[in-house]
Amino acid sequence: MNKSYAPISLPRLRAIGTSIRLLAAVLALSVMTSRSLAINASPTPVQLKQPDGRSITLRVRGDEYCHWFEDLNGYSVVLNKGAYVYAVRDTQGGLAPTALAVGVADPASSNVTIKSGPTPAFKSQKRAAVLGPPRPRHLRRPSRPWAQLRTSSFCANSATTPWVFTPGHLLITPP
Repeated sequence: MNKSYAPISLPRLRAIGTSIRLLAAVLALSVMTSRSLAINASPTPVQLKQPDGRSITLRVRGDEYCHWFEDLNGYSVVLNKGAYVYAVRDTQGGLAPTALAVGVADPASSNVTIKSGPTPAFKSQKRAAVLGPPRPRHLRRPSRPWAQLRTSSFCANSATTPWVFTPGHLLITPP
């Protein structure tokens, strides 16, 4: 059998390519609707001002769920009533403000310790408070949805003519 096919014009090919790209973008966005991971804060120091006008340099630490500051020597700092003060770890694993203002007091002469940020358990607790509890495993979306749809009984006699779903294709019958 000799079949002849009409050539497809260039504008029609461009329209088909644009439609495929748009469909791929919509599909990618619909797949990416699950919870995203937190991003760490930038390690670049920032210039901030105390309420009295004094300029201080701090680094932001943590992520969008649990964050705090550190001075350039590594002492933990929190914002308390508009002023940046040194912090100590509290009984729950978080940071509690002290009366020592950053840029005025010397944290080395007090009970403030270097690198005493929140505990990992406290960070996880803060993350869970924002995101909610994790979904039970049986309710989670499968990582490969097509893996569970190997065969389906859409046809009248599925024992002799199974339908197979493959990624990127519509329902097809095996040869």
